Amino acid sequence: MIEVKAYPDRQRLDITADCALSPADVQHIIETMKLEAGKLSPGWAAAVDFRGMQVQDSSLNEQIELLQEALLKNGAHKIGTLLDNQYVRMRLIQAGMSTHSNEITQRFADKKEWESYLAQP
Repeated sequence: MIEVKAYPDRQRLDITADCALSPADVQHIIETMKLEAGKLSPGWAAAVDFRGMQVQDSSLNEQIELLQEALLKNGAHKIGTLLDNQYVRMRLIQAGMSTHSNEITQRFADKKEWESYLAQP
């Protein structure tokens, strides 16, 4: 399942992907995210849930970089990512070094800690 949804009352954009992502899937997420981000004021929080995400494409780093760049460009002031795969976690960190998104990103394995982080201004 892939889902992207803005919550203007919470100034939050949720991105959920619990499957293998193709480059086309990432482009779909980015395009939908741009539309949904338009419903939010600059400075919103991105809640990224990648639990269950599978890696089947060798271009994962490039795809993650595109997603991170789009989040930054469209107004995210913090990114909280929920993960259950250490390989994906390492790829996100590597990509974040290139995009500088690591500066505003926290990664979590625990859903309660993730939600607590996202609830903070």
